[in-house]
Amino acid sequence: MEDAATSTLSALLYAVPVSPKVRAAAFRALAQRPDVTSEGRVKDARGRIGQGVTIGGAFHLIIDPKTAFVLQETAGTARSPKRASTLYYEVGWTNTAPHVPGPA
Repeated sequence: MEDAATSTLSALLYAVPVSPKVRAAAFRALAQRPDVTSEGRVKDARGRIGQGVTIGGAFHLIIDPKTAFVLQETAGTARSPKRASTLYYEVGWTNTAPHVPGPA
């Protein structure tokens, strides 16, 4: 049950299109979870600064504290041979087909 609550709160930040108020509430609630630790200010792979959060020791988020949008998520530990990261450039609803962003 505890893992499901933490997983649901983190998903509200990056996997579900929700309002800014819901994202902010999920961010605050996630910060109170016992298996969540703060990494302080960190940079994502693009150099954007956000709040680093580690969930359960093996799932890392970098969150823009102004918008509560996830900038990057990484699964796995630094010592893990299988580690995957996803960068988020833009999140939101659209009526247009997706496109591959150009280089930063």
